[in-house]
Amino acid sequence: MKPETKVKWVYAVMLLFGLLMLLQMGMYVAHQIWNIPLRWNIIQYCVTAIGEKSSGHVWVKLVFNLVIVYTVGKIAWRIGKQWVLTRKWLCRFREAQHQKLTKRLNKKYRHWNTEFIVIEDHAFLALALGVWKPKIIVSSALFDLFDEREVRAILLHEWYHCRNRDNLKFFLSKLMVDAFGYLPIVKSTAQYYQTWKELLADRFAVKQMGTEIDLGNVLLTLANHSKLVQYRAAGVYFANTAINYRIQQLLEPQKTVEVPLTLYRPLFLSSLTLFLMSSLLFGGCS
Repeated sequence: MKPETKVKWVYAVMLLFGLLMLLQMGMYVAHQIWNIPLRWNIIQYCVTAIGEKSSGHVWVKLVFNLVIVYTVGKIAWRIGKQWVLTRKWLCRFREAQHQKLTKRLNKKYRHWNTEFIVIEDHAFLALALGVWKPKIIVSSALFDLFDEREVRAILLHEWYHCRNRDNLKFFLSKLMVDAFGYLPIVKSTAQYYQTWKELLADRFAVKQMGTEIDLGNVLLTLANHSKLVQYRAAGVYFANTAINYRIQQLLEPQKTVEVPLTLYRPLFLSSLTLFLMSSLLFGGCS
């Protein structure tokens, strides 16, 4: 299976799992509040399996309610945090922008239909910021550290994220990790997805440039560069993820990069969690 196809399947399965869990929780809550009849709901089935007269019935309902509150609370927190950080740092970046360089990039790459903001900073920074209308943010240090072709390679990498709505996809994957942190399998698949998206963004940049040299020089420079900065902005950073895999891919383009999808331990822990929950649920029936 091609990496692109495998990455899409991993992401789809993770997202589908999360949506189904949220749907089940929503149906259960609706049944408790408005007494809406449910034809089939896992949580409701598990709770009623113990029986109203069982001493564990109240405790099981409490556990499920706490899990639902935790899940919904984490989702609300992530959404709020994303919104606040995006607005906060976008305002700060606009205040610190280098007017001349910003105009130059927006004019040069206007056919990309993506807004550029160049901020005055001696430390390297390159990221895609924004969920709905992502913008490419870079620091003025970019033009001191790299030549024109290397700068273009960096911008192409970030543009890949923008044109593929990766900011939104990464945000949803973080949402799943926060909401279902008690199931390690979700975090494992999310990390795998993010790593491969960085590799695919590099492949896109290399294809557009026609050579691995420019992007390879950038990554090797950044790997030994001390002035890297990461603001607490809710964005996708250029040099934040899987830099070793990315360098390997560029140095050995003929070889397939093997990114391990760590399933066994997370799957075991997730299965153990579900088993313990099931034991708690059905223990009252014995």
